Amino acid sequence: LLLGLLRTHPQLVVQCPFFAKNVKSVLKWWACLLHSHPLAFARSGLSSVLGSCVEVLRHFATPPGAQASHEEQQFRLALLKSSLQTLTHAFNQVAFRRGPQPGHQGVAVEAAKLCHGQLAEFLNGTGVDVLCELGAATALQLPAEELRD
Repeated sequence: LLLGLLRTHPQLVVQCPFFAKNVKSVLKWWACLLHSHPLAFARSGLSSVLGSCVEVLRHFATPPGAQASHEEQQFRLALLKSSLQTLTHAFNQVAFRRGPQPGHQGVAVEAAKLCHGQLAEFLNGTGVDVLCELGAATALQLPAEELRD
């Protein structure tokens, strides 16, 4: 909902700083949560979360024109960074790539199965080629020190 509103009304970034802050917070916390508690995304829809991150990369991957304010540029970079981090954390999760692991028990087994299926669905729907292009285009715009985090 927030991303759709941002897409249709980009002026809200400047006009409503709290709106911009909320969008940045959502993406930042997705990245943090996915890194710390990846299986928590099983029921919330890993595929849709990753799809939203791809949508952000698609929308903001093109560098802004010279008329973009400093605030708009910082906002854009923050969204790109968080979205790229979320995707990176998802691809780094062994349970997402290979399914349940020997250490998983009970609810974790079911969550790992769900996330594994959702990641496969996401990859089939988006395409690895698209993800590589978006990742490269995004990485070229972020400062090197941001990419190491």
